Amino acid sequence: EIYEQVIGIQIANKEGLITKVYPYEETQIGIDVSGYDYYKNIIKKNGVYWSPSFLSAQLESPAVSVSLPYNNGIITAFLSLNSIDVLSETTTSIGEDLLVTITDQNGVYVKHMDRNKVLLRENDQSFNKNREIWNGEILTETVIYNGQKYFAYSNFLPELNWMITH
Repeated sequence: EIYEQVIGIQIANKEGLITKVYPYEETQIGIDVSGYDYYKNIIKKNGVYWSPSFLSAQLESPAVSVSLPYNNGIITAFLSLNSIDVLSETTTSIGEDLLVTITDQNGVYVKHMDRNKVLLRENDQSFNKNREIWNGEILTETVIYNGQKYFAYSNFLPELNWMITH
């Protein structure tokens, strides 16, 4: 499928009621999403809103939603982050001493070589410290993981406030 990262799309009207969904599921039409963070943030900011990561029950993997104003309401796309695993598995196979992690804006792992850290929604212990000291430059530190020493290089994606460490 061309858009395999797209789990689903929904359109909600200005009252917050879902009017259209893809893939179509009749039971979702009319659901009130006005209390959800993504809806409240779009109404408040009138811009693009990226959600923190969440665990997709249907895929058993991390996902995010992106929402934006649309036709006096909002449109929200739910996106799988499975492709991050595929991409970073290729990267990690380059060398034994390379550990790639990606965290969302709350420090929750969306990519880690130990998949349980992703599935259990664990936080990167260095996220808050690194976010406080980050000045736009790559941060470096030595970390020990499973008894092995790694030189960690961390940077943030300013638009999302996600941290990538390798």
